[in-house]
Amino acid sequence: MRKRVKVLLIGPLKSGKTAIANLLAEYQDTLIQTYRPTVGCRVLEFEKELKEGSGRVLVELWDVSGDPKYEKCWPAIQQKTNGIVFVYDSSTAADTDMSYWIEGFSKKMKLAPQFCIAFANRINPESKTKIPPMKGVVNVEFSQETPQAIQVAFDKYIQGLMTNTKLPEDGTS
Repeated sequence: MRKRVKVLLIGPLKSGKTAIANLLAEYQDTLIQTYRPTVGCRVLEFEKELKEGSGRVLVELWDVSGDPKYEKCWPAIQQKTNGIVFVYDSSTAADTDMSYWIEGFSKKMKLAPQFCIAFANRINPESKTKIPPMKGVVNVEFSQETPQAIQVAFDKYIQGLMTNTKLPEDGTS
């Protein structure tokens, strides 16, 4: 039997969450795409083969809209979540305060820092702005030129969830 893991991808509008979700699910191989805001939430399911002996895991990646107008949906989205990927644009001062997302998700869900990771998406590489990393979680900075950093970090993160969490089986082998 393979295990199932539910991970939320959250953060401000236009931070690159959908592009990252598509990359992780192997729907595309770059981070470049036309911006279209996510309506509410979008769920991508894909399988990951982990380190030798760890088996396979079915990943439910929930690409959650960064629009606060969907905040009333968050309690339903948060149910049975195993982990959170915070995404923010590290090249703009507008994304410096991630406390809104931390309070709205990981603290409300009582999710410990080891079940979270932060992806600092440097959307504008020419920007002089340098956002400090999120405190208490693993931070991965990348840009459109280094999308492989996301995949490597995500694989390690999923491996950690498999090790540190009792995950449900999805009923298929």
